[in-house]
Amino acid sequence: ESIQDGINKNMPKRKIALTKVKKKGKEIKEKMVESIQECANKYKYLYVLSHQNMTTNPFMKIRKDFADSKFFVGKNKVMQFALGRTPEEEFKPNFCQLNKHIKQECCLFFTNDENAEEYFSNYSSKDFARAGTVAPKTVILPKGAESLEEYSFAMEPHLRQLGLATKLVRQKIHLLKDTKLAEEGRVLTSEQ
Repeated sequence: ESIQDGINKNMPKRKIALTKVKKKGKEIKEKMVESIQECANKYKYLYVLSHQNMTTNPFMKIRKDFADSKFFVGKNKVMQFALGRTPEEEFKPNFCQLNKHIKQECCLFFTNDENAEEYFSNYSSKDFARAGTVAPKTVILPKGAESLEEYSFAMEPHLRQLGLATKLVRQKIHLLKDTKLAEEGRVLTSEQ
């Protein structure tokens, strides 16, 4: 008899009922549809805002700037269903025409603010570049200590691992040659 057989025989058997876990999917979707339709009656303007790789901080700033407004971020099909997919199903006149704009990463924005359109037409936020995005400009780090002075000397092994030619001199990271980090128009990789 093997050790494995002995372990299996002596192990207590526990039964875990997976059926006790309640799924909330349908309830949440119905509540979202209801909330969207309530906002359609409460607010004067409805916008479909599209975004790409929006992080929390810029979105929180927008929410703060429009504290009296309401944003809905969720499944596109649920938002389309709430507005109505056909003229016969639409909650308010012409709402079904918004469905063609509800795609990819977007949200519904309900507001009574007349300046919202101007705010968003001028809005942009700077954020760190991420893998998969297109580089808006070419970035070259010049050789020397100045280009990496904000990094702790403890980061030097990691930077070397990423492919940068570096060395430590008096606990300062020195770049040994000019290094192109990104090229305009090319997709960024996780190593960049």
